[in-house]
Amino acid sequence: MNPGGGRVLKLGVGVEIEVPESYEELERECVGVIESIVGKYPKAALMWRLLREDPEVNACWDMADYIA
Repeated sequence: MNPGGGRVLKLGVGVEIEVPESYEELERECVGVIESIVGKYPKAALMWRLLREDPEVNACWDMADYIA
């Protein structure tokens, strides 16, 4: 269900939230900044990659973004 036309995030069983389309642009910008910073530090870059690829971590971040 997507009545507002924004992006629907499926966060787990029975949990979906709708975020405005501007969220995707903001997310891309933020990820770019973080990657430019941690790119200088191999261990930090590895941790960042592991966190970005973890579905549970991403679900928590998406919920935190929605609440904030």
